Amino acid sequence: MARSSRQPTCPPIRMRQTRFSGPNTRWLRSLSNWPSKPSTGIQITDFPEIRGFIADWFARFDRLDPIDAFLPDLHPDVDWDMLDVDTTLTGHDRVRAWYRGVLETLQRPTEHHVSKIAIKPNAAQFEVLFRATTVAGDRIEARVHENWRFEKRSDGRPLITHYSAQLLQEADT
Repeated sequence: MARSSRQPTCPPIRMRQTRFSGPNTRWLRSLSNWPSKPSTGIQITDFPEIRGFIADWFARFDRLDPIDAFLPDLHPDVDWDMLDVDTTLTGHDRVRAWYRGVLETLQRPTEHHVSKIAIKPNAAQFEVLFRATTVAGDRIEARVHENWRFEKRSDGRPLITHYSAQLLQEADT
């Protein structure tokens, strides 16, 4: 049987529907319908290409791929707002410094579980449950809120212009 030369694809990321009830939840219920049709008349879709990009991005982080696997998807002047990063650096230099620390600190593989995804044209936000083992053998686990802004390239893939991660919860394991 012949083998396919196609690259494997990541499984689709599924969103969970939430129902809100009770007093003072009208504004919260309205959020559960987002994304919706904007006033411009353009229908927002489920953005499968962005969801696939997010899944692929974190698969690369799970493997701790070399930095060169990430830089092509980051604008050269990306606003990289991450924990424990040298704020005197900018763009790709800042990303390289942050990732060098990651590679010096963590063992392969790591785990990233993405949830609560909200995508709009040129922006995405979601939560990530991160699990890893340090080179010293300590297990770490954290829940992080990520916020991305991006430009669309001619091939439709995003080019990340802003990347921020805010720690929501860190667990002692």
